[in-house]
Amino acid sequence: MLELKHLRTIHAIQQHGSLTKAAQSLATSQSALSHQLKELEHKLSTTLVIRDKRSVSLTAQGKSIKVLADEVLPKIEAVIATLTERPQAQSLSLGFACHACFQWLMPICSTLQQDYPNLSWDIRDDVFEQECDLDILFTDEACTDGQSIEIALGKFEQVAVVSELNPLAIKSELCAADFADQTLLTYPVPINRLDIFKQVLTPAHVIPAKTRQVANSHSILQMIHGNIGIAVLPNWLVNAYQYQLGIKTIGLKPAITKSLYIRLKSDVADLMSVQQLVIASRDKFATLMQPFQ
Repeated sequence: MLELKHLRTIHAIQQHGSLTKAAQSLATSQSALSHQLKELEHKLSTTLVIRDKRSVSLTAQGKSIKVLADEVLPKIEAVIATLTERPQAQSLSLGFACHACFQWLMPICSTLQQDYPNLSWDIRDDVFEQECDLDILFTDEACTDGQSIEIALGKFEQVAVVSELNPLAIKSELCAADFADQTLLTYPVPINRLDIFKQVLTPAHVIPAKTRQVANSHSILQMIHGNIGIAVLPNWLVNAYQYQLGIKTIGLKPAITKSLYIRLKSDVADLMSVQQLVIASRDKFATLMQPFQ
């Protein structure tokens, strides 16, 4: 029976003490306001307003509705403001401890930025430490802080990548000793964080003839094609280039098996844009891994 317009009418009458001024504040005419008031009094079978020549005031029944209006109207206005206000700009920091992800993740980020115009990315491709303070981190190391939300995308294998012109190309697998006379191409990551050193070379006390840091995957693969060096990369990364560039992938002994994770801060995990990022990343990684399953 009581509607939002009735609450606003009673509130305006109490505030202005005049039907004319109340009508003006509500962007309506005095006659329309009077008609609405009489209709409400008829429905409630009670008098809500005392009228005289100069002013109007609320009866006890009218004041009880005013109390309700004072409680309800601010809440309603707050909800309406929340629903209609322009979304605030949202900047999310995103880093790669697994550098090979950069190539396929950038198109996903670009698409999300089109879907969410207020979203911007603070991209970090210089992440060496797993404890970096980032909203989103792509990493191939499991979470140890117990505070972040970690989502596994899937498992993959690190493989040696060599030119077909390299004498190592005839081998079925490479061990630490095979790297001793080679130039090893790596991402710009400290050596003590590279799996090929941690799991294969250092335990065998082998140091490559030369280690050369290269900024991105595409450059590494082009250099391998030119027989400038060899590298150890995720199998899914090399698959798309293997038959185009005259390069070959070779398994390692011991094998290096990894899992790829998305690590999220808890306060961004529920954002729709972040959830879309997780879904798109999982789908893309599954596609990349199809040849090996």
